[in-house]
Amino acid sequence: MRAHLKPIILKEATSLGVMFALLPSLSSTLLFKSLERKMHTFLRLLVCFLFAASGLANALENHVIMVRGVQISPSDGASFSSFLSWDYAVKEKESEYAKYFEFAFYDDISAIHFYEFTNDYDPVWAVNNLSEAERIDYRESFLMFKASLDLDIEGEFESEIWPQRVALSRAVSNEIIKFVELIYSRFPESDYAFSYQGHGGAGGDILISDATGQGLISPKDSAKMLRTWTDIIGKKLIFIDFGGPCSKGGFSDLATFCPYVDYYIASDHANGGYVQDSDDYERQETFNIDSQWHNIFSQSDSLIVALEKRIELTRERYLDARIDLTARNHKQANYLYSCPAFNTFAPAYIGAVKSLGLDLYQAASPSLVPQNKYIPYIYDLKDSVIALDDPALLSSFEEIIVARSDNRDFFNWEQGYNGIFAPNFYNAYGSENLDFSEQLPLTPSVLPQLAVGDLESQTDEIAISGGVSSDDRKNYKNEFEVGDRINITALIEPSPEHVGEQIDVIVAIINVKQGVTLLLTPSGLITYGGEAKIPSYFSKLASPRVLVEILDEFSLSRAEAGSYAVHVGYQLQGAANLYFNAEPIRFDVE
Repeated sequence: MRAHLKPIILKEATSLGVMFALLPSLSSTLLFKSLERKMHTFLRLLVCFLFAASGLANALENHVIMVRGVQISPSDGASFSSFLSWDYAVKEKESEYAKYFEFAFYDDISAIHFYEFTNDYDPVWAVNNLSEAERIDYRESFLMFKASLDLDIEGEFESEIWPQRVALSRAVSNEIIKFVELIYSRFPESDYAFSYQGHGGAGGDILISDATGQGLISPKDSAKMLRTWTDIIGKKLIFIDFGGPCSKGGFSDLATFCPYVDYYIASDHANGGYVQDSDDYERQETFNIDSQWHNIFSQSDSLIVALEKRIELTRERYLDARIDLTARNHKQANYLYSCPAFNTFAPAYIGAVKSLGLDLYQAASPSLVPQNKYIPYIYDLKDSVIALDDPALLSSFEEIIVARSDNRDFFNWEQGYNGIFAPNFYNAYGSENLDFSEQLPLTPSVLPQLAVGDLESQTDEIAISGGVSSDDRKNYKNEFEVGDRINITALIEPSPEHVGEQIDVIVAIINVKQGVTLLLTPSGLITYGGEAKIPSYFSKLASPRVLVEILDEFSLSRAEAGSYAVHVGYQLQGAANLYFNAEPIRFDVE
C-alpha cells in the first residue's frame, strides 16, 4: 500500500518578499482556507478511491518519499519564529502516492531541524489561536531531531576560512544523511526525490547563502552526500528538483548530481523576482508546483510523464505573470534534464575541450565560448559545443534536455541562454571543489559480496559486501602504496527478522603481521584486548540495508604499511550472537 501526499512550497527564493507582502491580505481568509483545504483533501481522496475502484486510476506504480529542504534567513524576511511561511507551503503532507519529510536550515539560530509533519498539522489554526511561543512549540512538536551548527566563518585569509567551511559542510551533509537513514528504515521500498527552496547559483553546491553566494554544502560534500544516499536506499533518486533556486542549471551542477539521480530539474536563469498578474489565490494554487505534486503523481502512469507535467505547470505560472514579466523583460525558464544522457555527454565534452589544449573552465578563452551578457564568468554550454564543431557531440547535448518551459515568446531573448551553463570553478571552497578537468563524480561500483557467518555457523539470510578503493569507489582492489588515499566501505543486509530491531555495528581491523586487532569506535581506533563486551562503531535500528563507511580518504604511513583484514558485523542489542563477514575485506599497503 502506498502512502500519499500533496506538496506546496513557497515560490522561488527571490520571491519570498512577495510572499510575505501578501500575508496581510491572506489573513482574513485563513480560517476559510483551512476548512476548504480539509474538504478539498477529503473530496480528492474520495475521487482517487472511486477511480481506483473502477479500474481507471492512472498513477505511478511506486510510492515516493519527497525530501524537501528550505533555508530560512532573516535576509529574506524569515526566521525561526516565522509562521505561515515555509511550513505553510506543503499543506498536505502525505497521501497514497507520496509522503513529505522536510528540513529547515535556520540561519538566525545556526541550526538545522528535521520534521515529519502529518496532515493534521495546521499552521492556520496556530496563527489564529496560539501565541508566538506556542506556535513555535506546536511546530516543533513535529520535530524528528535537530542539530546546532557553528555558522561563524572567521578569518582574514582564505587558508583560514577553508577549514571552517569544510567542517561546516561536512556537518550539514552528515545530518541530512542521518535524516535519510531514519526515513529509509521505515520506507525501504519507496522511491526517493529531493527538492530544495532557497538561493542558488551554478557550481554544484547546495544550501546557498544569500550573504556569501556560496553553499553551506560544498560541491565535494554534495556529491558524497548523494552517493551515500544512493548507497543507503540501494538505488538512485528518481529526481532532484532545484527548479526554484536561481541558476542551478550548470554543467558543474549536473556533473555533481547526475551520477546519483535519474532526472534533474533546474534553470540557467535567476528565478522569481516577479509578481502574478492576477490576485486569484485559487488559480495560483493550480500551478503551484508543490501543491500539485500529489495530483501529478496520481494522474501519471510513468515518472517522465509526471515530470513533464511539473514543467508544464511552470509555463502556466509564467503565463499568469505575462504582463509583469514582459514589462521587465525578465527571462524565466525551467528545464528537465536526463541524467543518463548528461552522464554520456560530459566525458565526451571534457575530452573534446582537452584535445584542443583548452582550459575546461574557459577563463582565458572567451573567443571560444561566447560570454553571457549578464554574468561575465559563466558561459553557455551549447554555444561552447557549437564552437567545438563536433556534430556527434552536439547531438549528444541535444538529448540532455527532455522538457522545458520558458517565456521566450513574451519578448526577444538575446543569444546565450540554451539551458545549461558551461563548467565553472569556485575557488571559495578550496580543496572541497570538484575539478571536473581531473575527474567526474562517479556512480560507485557494486561492492564485492563476502561470505557471512556468525559465532557458530555460516548463514545465508544475511548478506555483507565490502571493498577498498583509491579512486572514489570506481574500482575495488587489494594492493595499495604508502600515501594512497583509500576508502573502505561495507554494506550489511541484515536478516529480515532483525529489520526494525536495535543493532550494534562492529568493525574490526586486524594487522595480520603484528596480530593486533583494532576496533573502530565513534572516537577512533582502539586496540581490542579480548573483552567479552565488544565496543561498537555505532548503534541504530536495522533497516534492510545498513551502510558502514569504515575509513574515508585515509592513508597509511611507511611505519603502518602491511597486510590488513577487516571484519564487519552486527549484534542485536542484548544478544550474544555476532553476525559478521567470515571472508574478510583484505588489503595490503606497501
